[in-house]
Amino acid sequence: MQDEDRKTSPGHSGFFAIDPRRWTEACADGMNSAVSYLILCRGTGGDNRTTSWSVMAIERWTGISRPRAQAAIDLHIKKGRVELVRGGRNPQYRIVAFENEGTDDDRRIWLPNTLIDGAADEAPAIELIRQNGNVKALELLVDLYEQHFLATEGGIEWRQGKGIRVGYDRDKVVDWGEFSVWTFTANSNETAWRDFPPFAKFSESSTFWEAWHLLRNLGLVTSVAHLVESDSEEGEVMHPLPYDTDGMPHEKEIAEAAHDAAVSMMAEWRQEHPDFYYADPLVPLRRHFQKVELVGIFRLRYLPHTRATAEWMRKQSEWAGIADDFRELEAVATGKSVRNQHHAISRVDQG
Repeated sequence: MQDEDRKTSPGHSGFFAIDPRRWTEACADGMNSAVSYLILCRGTGGDNRTTSWSVMAIERWTGISRPRAQAAIDLHIKKGRVELVRGGRNPQYRIVAFENEGTDDDRRIWLPNTLIDGAADEAPAIELIRQNGNVKALELLVDLYEQHFLATEGGIEWRQGKGIRVGYDRDKVVDWGEFSVWTFTANSNETAWRDFPPFAKFSESSTFWEAWHLLRNLGLVTSVAHLVESDSEEGEVMHPLPYDTDGMPHEKEIAEAAHDAAVSMMAEWRQEHPDFYYADPLVPLRRHFQKVELVGIFRLRYLPHTRATAEWMRKQSEWAGIADDFRELEAVATGKSVRNQHHAISRVDQG
């Protein structure tokens, strides 16, 4: 059986690489060019260059007909993006490297195989976007993977002036012992800055938001609220706090436990007649966190099985224990635990 007939890619462990400059060129030639280029790259082996995936693979994973699939491959060859290594019934191609490969300017975007194959019984993301006909949305989706810093930033670049995010306003509700209770309210839907590289590729902001909202509506990008030390270059992500946003079950447990702990620190009159919006995120933190902020950080749905993703998953397992710390703090505040405030939380303000 040919490699292109298999669901699993030869030589890879759930991801493949493309050159962002070749990708931009392929997108400029239209949807069939962009889709076929991704599929050819998906079929590469460990060298990220040689592929036996061809017309049959394009037909298998998309609704592109055989003649148009062949025309797209021929265009890649004509434009110098792809070379024919072996013709005939079972052709083989080589993805042509960008001229600066091997220099300091060598860049690659690592993509999950699931973009092409789909996950479980879901239709592949590449086919859903192709059916919509918005090639800029497909280009944007791939470009977002280059800005996806899970291990250090929690997702897509979010920092002020150079990223994209959902913003929140904050307010201190009450002090309780060595803790302060903070509440946060979303102040905008989504904000992107012109220096955000994927945004900068669009000549009109309206076309960016059209492409972005398609990805959001397809569930390919989700927003997960995160607590950060400060809204600055130096402020580190502490942990997720998705009380009112998307997130994994254990991340939502953190937000719910933090909310319960915060309420337990309030006087009865405030609990019964809150002077804040009760449905908003609440979190108790030690008083020295005076610049703490909540940021909606965007996360891509399908993750490449890379080292960076594995690093983020390890951090997720550490965060899973934070909900227990908040529950212990609630027990201290309600008199159900004899532990003191200082020892009630060991991980919450370490992130």
